[in-house]
Amino acid sequence: MKTRLLLLLLSFTSLLSYGQIDGINIFSSLSGFRNVGYEDNLFTNAEIGIGFLSNSRFSPEISIGYLGASPNTQIRVVNRDGSVLEQQVRSQVRGLLLNAGLVTRLTKRESIWLYTLTNVSFAANTTFKARLFEGDKLNNLPLRETITERDNSVFFNVGLGVEGFIDEDEKWSTSLALVYTTFDVFNNFKDLKFEDSDTNLALPSNGGLGLRFLIRYHL
Repeated sequence: MKTRLLLLLLSFTSLLSYGQIDGINIFSSLSGFRNVGYEDNLFTNAEIGIGFLSNSRFSPEISIGYLGASPNTQIRVVNRDGSVLEQQVRSQVRGLLLNAGLVTRLTKRESIWLYTLTNVSFAANTTFKARLFEGDKLNNLPLRETITERDNSVFFNVGLGVEGFIDEDEKWSTSLALVYTTFDVFNNFKDLKFEDSDTNLALPSNGGLGLRFLIRYHL
């Protein structure tokens, strides 16, 4: 994994040394997605990367990023004798991302333009951690069990956005895009199981919908 990141950073450095090539740009983005399933289901994705041929209709991009999520859920179990067992699952997802994508401009590259985004992301050595709190008092649940697993995954993103210049020299631009991701935070917990409980971590989910904010500097 470290070797891959080093090679990617060296590629960035080499390409930046050829900044005079038409259409090279560097960018930073922050995305927030809302997923179906757990109660607290917001996950974020931060990236830094480089784009090529931004003056053309089709502009490829590569980037590295960081994915973070903290999906939680609360469960109430009513026993046959009428007693209530309160359960709370607090989870964490953390991972590094390698991304490759294509931006397709739909309108003329003037002050403001429309574009579509498609990319593939490789989540390397992602950590999935879940903690089970269980007891009869919701406000004071003791920790019962913790499970952790590491895994790799590949997912896709598609989006529609608007971008425009924010300075007279047309060096800086910013954009906002509506993005759908196939990354399923909750399905990745399907192989994790608490040994001392029947609590199911894999809740139904079909990816997530979110917003991507990006700022770009054109070399």
